[in-house]
Amino acid sequence: MMKMSARIVQRPDFAKIAKNIDFGTALGLTKTAGQGKDAVMKTAESKFTIRNNWLKSPIGPRVKIAKRDNLKAEISMSAHFGRIHDEGGTKIPFRNWIAVPTKFARPNKRSRIANDLKPAALMDSGRGVIVTLDSGSEMIFAKHPRRKTDEFLPMYVLTKTAKIKDVDIFREPIREVVDKNLKDNIRAGIAKAISTMR
Repeated sequence: MMKMSARIVQRPDFAKIAKNIDFGTALGLTKTAGQGKDAVMKTAESKFTIRNNWLKSPIGPRVKIAKRDNLKAEISMSAHFGRIHDEGGTKIPFRNWIAVPTKFARPNKRSRIANDLKPAALMDSGRGVIVTLDSGSEMIFAKHPRRKTDEFLPMYVLTKTAKIKDVDIFREPIREVVDKNLKDNIRAGIAKAISTMR
């Protein structure tokens, strides 16, 4: 007696698998870019005194996500001061000087200078005067509008140029994240995409 059996075998849809691999890769790239952005923000906060919310504003670090048909995630930052801090350099004076605040203009490193205490405001209001010291250095002395005294206080030291230390807040933090996380993130992204494939 002869017996026959049959089994229907469904062939893998290789095209669909390939699409999900690309989708998973895009997930991994985007996750890595997000981690890179976080690393840039953390590094900036540790290296600089942040006095406003620029890191979370449109000029701060931003991520452009990767897509299945464009496997490239990007991190960008449009803050105009980012590159000179990143590469080092000399800042050009503004109005013939750079004003370095003293404790009377800025009580502590994290405080913001009030608008009426800024050099131009002090000079334009007539409360400020430029004094040349015996050493040849120049300073802005001014009457503080919120102090009950007519005493002229040293508000700013004036200098022609200021050297800015080379501080990498962008490339190196991102490179470390990529080296550490990219492979695992792509592997996890592909695994997720394949496991949810329909």
